[in-house]
Amino acid sequence: MRFVSAYSIRYTVPAALGGLVVLLGTVFAVLTWRSEQSLGEDTLRRRAAALGNLTLPRIERSMAHEPAGNVANELANLAIAPDVSLACVVDDRNLVRFSTLGDWEGRDFVELRSAQAHENLTRARQTMVAQIEKSAGGALMRAAFPFPLAPLAGELRPSRIGALVIEFDLAGPERDLRARILARTAVVGGLAAAGCLGLWAYLHFRFARRVEALVAAADAAGRGAAAPGFATGGADELAQIGRALDRMATQLRDQLAHLRRSEERYRDALQSSAIGVALVRPDGTCLEVNPALCEMLGYTREELLQLNDVALTHPDERERAARALHDIVTGMFTVYRRDKRYLHKSGRTVWAGLHVAPVRDATGRPLYLVAQIQDITARQQAKLENERFARVVDHHVDGAYWLNADDRIIYVNDTGCRVLGYTREELIGQPVALIAPRATPDQLQQARHDLRAAGVRTGETIHRHKDGTEIPIELTSVHLARGGEEINCSFARDLRPRQAAALHAARQLDELKRWQQVMIDREDRVRELKTEVNALCRQAGLPLRYASQTSDGGDPQATPPASP
Repeated sequence: MRFVSAYSIRYTVPAALGGLVVLLGTVFAVLTWRSEQSLGEDTLRRRAAALGNLTLPRIERSMAHEPAGNVANELANLAIAPDVSLACVVDDRNLVRFSTLGDWEGRDFVELRSAQAHENLTRARQTMVAQIEKSAGGALMRAAFPFPLAPLAGELRPSRIGALVIEFDLAGPERDLRARILARTAVVGGLAAAGCLGLWAYLHFRFARRVEALVAAADAAGRGAAAPGFATGGADELAQIGRALDRMATQLRDQLAHLRRSEERYRDALQSSAIGVALVRPDGTCLEVNPALCEMLGYTREELLQLNDVALTHPDERERAARALHDIVTGMFTVYRRDKRYLHKSGRTVWAGLHVAPVRDATGRPLYLVAQIQDITARQQAKLENERFARVVDHHVDGAYWLNADDRIIYVNDTGCRVLGYTREELIGQPVALIAPRATPDQLQQARHDLRAAGVRTGETIHRHKDGTEIPIELTSVHLARGGEEINCSFARDLRPRQAAALHAARQLDELKRWQQVMIDREDRVRELKTEVNALCRQAGLPLRYASQTSDGGDPQATPPASP
């Protein structure tokens, strides 16, 4: 059953019922008027025909013997009939021979009535059939009954046709008809009004008051009343709805209490959260912020609520932030994550890890966005430093290999890739045994243990090139522990250039030694020659040629002769 509202039952329904009563009364009155009018005219026609048929033979007999008194009596008896206003006998010259109105006798009936009366009498005489019609004004009904007029000598002349004219006054019947119609319309309208009033009273007391009680209970429940009292008496649909609403109200109160507790927990979590949290409207303005976000950006809560996300974003990223907000609101992203830069109130840049999730209603329309904003400025700076360090390490002359606790390569620089002949993608994630095939698992475990104890360790080992060539390496390893993770950072220097240089130096040293021996042998020979020259000079009695040579017993103080 479909219920109307209490307001419509109280106001709209009575107005509609009243309009219906008026409409039905009007239609009833019009139909009754037309039917009664038609019925009354038919009744008058039948009465005129009956009176004519009854009176016509008597008038014919009276006219045959010229008993004027008899004709007058017949007409007087006819005039006594209800609604008859005139009865007269008209001869073939349209002269009134006898009439209930004495001053009409001998006068022209057509002049007294109208041209229509002449036509009516003419048609009646020609057709010998009674002509019954309404007068031109509509207030009279006239009936003309033709009959032959007898001559004064008693000879019948059928060519002379007179007429009995009877007129009925319609004003009286119409008044009676109007009175009857008004009485019937009043009765019908009263019954309809009483029925409508009874229907309204039934609807009002049966439904409207109970609906109003339900509305009042719902309003009380909306204001948080403890016992709204939807239930109403009875076993009909309204009572069932009331009981159902009572159950719903109880469940709603429990859900509201649960929701209130959840909101309190959420508010406590929001206020005590270590990371920034903001509830953002679809247009980008802040709906709510927590103290961590205020501290992160240097604004007060009231100031942040006046700003939008784009205004808080670094100028270099505002266009991207506006596109991201549009994509989240339109449903392109269910969850949005990225690192972005914000502007602190002081003007410095704040790096933040952003996580945004939209909250939508049942139709999918976004209500607000939940944004979690974590300050990662220190991490970003460390990342930049690491990148700078990585750029330096990437171009270092020695190969760099970083190993995790499982002895798998997690980083290698360009020099290491070039020395071993691999690409970086081919080495990342591979075990160190790929490039150090001579190292056994036990040796690797012992080396890791020694490095953990010493912190720094230097030694020589052999690495294998991608083509199988073995490369002598001087390996310097450093043990790092970061975030509970152990990393061994090793720098490998290719010893082949050093060994080649050492070999070249050894060869040069051998050559120098050989030349040194040659020079020593030559010097000894020169000394011998000088000694022989001094001996010859002594034998010849000449001064000594080389005074520094004393091995032959000459005077070491002898002045050497002048050079030739």
